[in-house]
Amino acid sequence: MNKIKLEDITLNHLKILKAVDDCGSFSKAAQKLGYSQALISKKVKQIEDYFGVILLNRSPGSICLTNKGRKLISQTLNLVETVENLQEEFQATFSAEGEDLILGATNLILEVWLKQYLQRFQLCFPGRNLKEIAVKNSRFFSNSQLLEMDLLLNSCAGYKEEHHCTRLKTHKMLLVSFGASKYLNEHSIVKINDIDLADVVLLDEVHQELSKNELLMNKLTGVQVLHSYPDVLNYASKNQKLTILPDFCQADIISQYQVLTFLIQDVNEYGIYLHVPRFSELLISAESLVRSFRLDPDNLESLPNVNLFLGSCSPKEENILRIGIQRDSIGQFIAGYGTKYISDLKRASSLEQTIFKNIEINRDFELQILPFAYGE
Repeated sequence: MNKIKLEDITLNHLKILKAVDDCGSFSKAAQKLGYSQALISKKVKQIEDYFGVILLNRSPGSICLTNKGRKLISQTLNLVETVENLQEEFQATFSAEGEDLILGATNLILEVWLKQYLQRFQLCFPGRNLKEIAVKNSRFFSNSQLLEMDLLLNSCAGYKEEHHCTRLKTHKMLLVSFGASKYLNEHSIVKINDIDLADVVLLDEVHQELSKNELLMNKLTGVQVLHSYPDVLNYASKNQKLTILPDFCQADIISQYQVLTFLIQDVNEYGIYLHVPRFSELLISAESLVRSFRLDPDNLESLPNVNLFLGSCSPKEENILRIGIQRDSIGQFIAGYGTKYISDLKRASSLEQTIFKNIEINRDFELQILPFAYGE
């Protein structure tokens, strides 16, 4: 017989040993834990073989821990309880429906960008109450600031050991001209050196982005800078000025003002970055969000719902529940939740609610997830 090794011993061995001592018999411990008596005996023998000592005193009518058995349980019981408590906490946190999700972002991202993609966030963090807070500095966020929020959106790729940072989307920079413009008869793409910066008013976040280009730093020193997106638009409109903004602002500006917009050819693009604390339980959901931006079509937000079809069983294939889900990351994420929910129903042996007492539910079925392509 092969000698029992450390990797063969699990936390369940300790839990079984403690149950036998508490119950005073193998049969009662088996009944309490829902195991067979043979399995209880086997596990106790395995852990005794590993330590090479007797851990239970077996006497007629009573079974209890030996001194060494008590020492083993006293020094390991906290570990068992900690693992069980963490398992309950992690499960509860992952399905934290109704809990607040604190999302910090710069003003421009909050006021314009997030409104366009809010539905995507709601799909990837189902049941969470999105609470948005504005952060002032788009270049640097201290660790303490980051830990006060669950997610952070900004325009900087600030990689640190304390959190994960991923780019969600990249946007072109636009020159926005209020009123008559000398660019009217020119191409729709301009270069930064063609722009008279004396006529430009900038949002501070955009000023910081443009200043990352060392060649522009000196040219931007005299540019007027405002701290509010609406203030920039109002000032530029009133004074017939130019401004530079990411292209996600275009639809919002055109809906309010008569403007001309031109792509700027030779400036840094405006990146939207997602920061998540490294050990956050939201990393899984955040990964789904990241994949949704990389794999999904841009018009996802215009779809009223993620396509979900529940098919009836074929007469030739009894007790099969087919679920068709669009093949994209959000669909996969929702499929995961649906699969878990249906699996939980299958595992449940009975309904505890009295109101459902006389309702019979058949949980003996096979679950099939059938993916299909977008537009299929």
